[in-house]
Amino acid sequence: MTRKAVMTRTLKQRRFHNSPRRQRGVVLILSLMLLLATTIIGFSVMETSNLEAKMAAAKQGKETSFQAAESIIEIGLDDQPYIASARQADLAGSAWPTDSHSFTYDSGLSGGSEMEYRTSSIAYGEDWARGLKNEHFQMRATVTRAGSPFDSEHVQGFKVKSPTL
Repeated sequence: MTRKAVMTRTLKQRRFHNSPRRQRGVVLILSLMLLLATTIIGFSVMETSNLEAKMAAAKQGKETSFQAAESIIEIGLDDQPYIASARQADLAGSAWPTDSHSFTYDSGLSGGSEMEYRTSSIAYGEDWARGLKNEHFQMRATVTRAGSPFDSEHVQGFKVKSPTL
C-alpha cells in the first residue's frame, strides 16, 4: 500500500469513530443521568424545608405555651385575694384555691392555676423588728392547647411578708 492509501484509510477510520451517529446515545444517557441527579437533589431540598417548617411550628407552640404559663403565674402573684384564699384554705383544712384562665390572643389555649400555702417562717432583721413573718406559697400554672402536645406546667414558690399575730 502506498502512503497516500494508508492516510486515506486512517482518515476514514477517524471520521467513522467521531461520527455524530455514534455519540447521540451517549448524550442521551448523560442528559438522563443529570436529570436524575437534579431530581434527587430537588426532592432532598424539599424534604429538608418541610422538616424545618415542622420544627419551627413546634418551637412556636412550645414558646406560646411557656409564655402563657408564665403570664398566669404573674397574674396570680399580683392577686392578693387569691393569695389570701390559699392561706384561709390551709387554716380551714379545705382544698387549695384554683383559678381558670383564658387567653384573648389565642383562643386555643386554656390554663389554670392552683395556689398552695406551704409554711411560715420567722422574718429576720428589720422585718422581725416590725413584727412581720414570712409566709411561703407555691403556685402551679398549667396551660393546654386542644389537640396539641405542647402543654406547659410551671411551679413557682414565693413568700409574702405578713404581720405576726
